[in-house]
Amino acid sequence: MDSLNDTIVAIGTPLGKGGIGVVRLSGPAAKPIAQQLTRIDSFPPRELVFARVYDHHDESLLDEGCVVFFKGPQSYTGDDVVEFQLHSNPLILKKVLQSCIHHGARLAQAGEFTRLAFLNGKMSLSKAESVIDLIDASTTAAHHISLHHYQGRLHALIQGYRDQLMRLLEQLEGCIDFPDEVPVLDREMCDTQLTQSHHTLTQIINAQDFGDLIKTGLKVVIVGQPNVGKSSLLNALLGHDRAIVTDIAGTTRDYITETVEFNQIQCHITDTAGIHETTDRIESAGMAKIESLIQNAHGVIWVVDATHGKTAADQAILDRIQHINPTIPIIAIAHKCDQSSSTSLDDEHDWLAVSSQTQHGLSDLKQQLHFMYQSLTEGVDTQWICNIRQVDCLQRLASDIQDSLDAIRDHVDDAVLAISLKRAVMVCGELTGDHVTEEMLDGIFSRFCVGK
Repeated sequence: MDSLNDTIVAIGTPLGKGGIGVVRLSGPAAKPIAQQLTRIDSFPPRELVFARVYDHHDESLLDEGCVVFFKGPQSYTGDDVVEFQLHSNPLILKKVLQSCIHHGARLAQAGEFTRLAFLNGKMSLSKAESVIDLIDASTTAAHHISLHHYQGRLHALIQGYRDQLMRLLEQLEGCIDFPDEVPVLDREMCDTQLTQSHHTLTQIINAQDFGDLIKTGLKVVIVGQPNVGKSSLLNALLGHDRAIVTDIAGTTRDYITETVEFNQIQCHITDTAGIHETTDRIESAGMAKIESLIQNAHGVIWVVDATHGKTAADQAILDRIQHINPTIPIIAIAHKCDQSSSTSLDDEHDWLAVSSQTQHGLSDLKQQLHFMYQSLTEGVDTQWICNIRQVDCLQRLASDIQDSLDAIRDHVDDAVLAISLKRAVMVCGELTGDHVTEEMLDGIFSRFCVGK
């Protein structure tokens, strides 16, 4: 990390031709650099100013646009910030960037603007981390999760735990150092408080098992015999032809994954090779991948040809699915129902009649996938879904609190209890950002794009 007194610059919008492109400056020289590039002396704070921007190399006009100046600490980073809002042409933006660097700025590192915001006290560490999650959110649920963190709910919860632990630790150390003046710690009261905290932390940690599902969406695998219409079903769900469809068995030899969104959930649907005995090396390789796909999926769409009814081969596929992942939800599809006047299907499954040709049953299938998502996420408080670093801290915090509870219940010496309480306070500080190292910050902000 370079000096906090540097002035940094970066292009703040994706490179490409468009309506508006932003170049962002932050630091003590931000305003003087903007004055040199625009030949304008006055930039009233928070006012959009029309400006012409000139090239440092030959003083030629680069573009006309708007410039806005944010006087620190009333800015995103807490330092003086200037934003050039110009036409989004990569050539223009790069030349403005080069001119800023020529006049004394340096190129910002990944996430450095948000890192400055954290270091300058403009936002908590959990809020800073949520910025990249907010940018990357690909589902409605992921968007809501990142907003919860951006609004500071995790920070407030952990800060509350930290304050509670500090009060207990202060009294404990006080009675150790000044036994005649400070009353002994009420261990029963301490036990009650820490038990409640540990219970809440355990619920939050358990919810993390659903983090991938909630953040990225439902992973579903279409499985069945060759030529039962799996690829046709994928195309029908997508609303366009993605997989090759023929009447030749074994057309799909490798798996294809596509994403579709409906009912506010994102569903990643994988079309697989038909499961059957074969000596073809390519088909065998494709079917070998199905096992790992089922192991890592949230659900399976098991497809049977309704014109043939359920056969022994279909039952063998179902048995294989349940052997690979015994608890995985399965939607049983009687496909090609438009071509079948009568079907031989068992009563063990709630068969869903579907036709990719006529679209019959497709809306019901989408509804079933939505029900699958709801059943998997039922009771999960999504506002506490965390990233990997935060989960690690939460697990260590729960462990330290449990150690403290064990010490209380085993009537150990106050000095031993103080050790576990101190560890818990330190972990809270890692979560809130009160106790973080440069190495930790490097890891956190390396996920960010340059310009944010």
